[in-house]
Amino acid sequence: MLDLRVYNEEKFKIMEGVKSYINKLQKCYQISQSSKLPLNFNEHIEKLEKIIQSLSDDKVRISVIAEVSNGKSTFLNALVFKDKILEARIGETTARLYHISYAPNYFVKYKGKEQRFSNLEEIKEYIKKLNEETLKKAETQKETGGKVLTISEDELSVYIYMPLENLKHGIEIIDTPGFGTLNEELMMKFIQKAINESDAVITVFDISQGMKKSEYEKFSKLLAMIRPDKRYIVFNKVDAYEDESENFERVGRDVINEMNKILKEQNYSGFIEPKQLFYLSAKLALQGFMGLNDERVQKYKREFEKFEEVFWNDVINYKQNEFLSTKRETFKRVEEIVKNEIDSIYKNLSEQLQALKSEKEAILRKQEEINKMAVSLENKA
Repeated sequence: MLDLRVYNEEKFKIMEGVKSYINKLQKCYQISQSSKLPLNFNEHIEKLEKIIQSLSDDKVRISVIAEVSNGKSTFLNALVFKDKILEARIGETTARLYHISYAPNYFVKYKGKEQRFSNLEEIKEYIKKLNEETLKKAETQKETGGKVLTISEDELSVYIYMPLENLKHGIEIIDTPGFGTLNEELMMKFIQKAINESDAVITVFDISQGMKKSEYEKFSKLLAMIRPDKRYIVFNKVDAYEDESENFERVGRDVINEMNKILKEQNYSGFIEPKQLFYLSAKLALQGFMGLNDERVQKYKREFEKFEEVFWNDVINYKQNEFLSTKRETFKRVEEIVKNEIDSIYKNLSEQLQALKSEKEAILRKQEEINKMAVSLENKA
């Protein structure tokens, strides 16, 4: 994840630059106070402090969307952890978004409350209980005739923090419920929220199973919600077509052609491009990352690494263009405004000084005239 480290270094430089500038403004303000100059930078300092806070809170947010059993957890393990971390399949059977990111200790934030844990297994047990609560709620609602499981705003997201090294680079995973576990209307609500909060959205399809007509329509609607430069489509489990790459590539093209046909019918212009497609086996790649030295496994590991190189490079370019550049521009605007304010005050002071000089010269001339008149009167006297 070299690109992420470079991105974080660049972000850190911006933060240090902003902090240094705030210190200058504060010193300048102190001098202006002692000199009784009309300088007040509080408003600008507040804007700069918001930039620092935004940069501090920033993470590379990745959401993964898939049908149940399409290999979403295995894919995330291969992409982020290089180990079997998400074996509990967090979020698969519940109506919540799970935000997973780094912290020095294990803890969970849910419904405004924070709960600490000793290890990952305790968190998995806690998540299991949340899942059971949701399933029980859904079952009760079904018995009473409710068609859609209602979820309050404070129940939508669960924030999970873990001291895992690979999250330390500033990654946040947004794990979505698997399709097929909830009412479609509610699923789309969750997925839209995940998409809006993400820098990259990966849709994982099980190429070994093919796709039904209803799935084409559902995922066409889903992909239309994602900006093309944030959208990645992974056809997983290609090892089912061992040594028949032309077959899974043909299946992939057929799937995309069918989706583009539906998108066209919906008058959607952001069609799916072949360069957005990746054919992978997350399961075998993960085995390779975990050290299995098998020729077949290593082949799929190399394919996964090619995807990673493209993916992280694209995501970092997106973050630099959409996030860091915005913060830089805001910082530059504040610098320019402060410079203009100081220049304006300097100009006014210069003009006042010039006016005082002119007034002094006029007084001196008057004084000289008066002195001459006094001498003349003395002579006449």
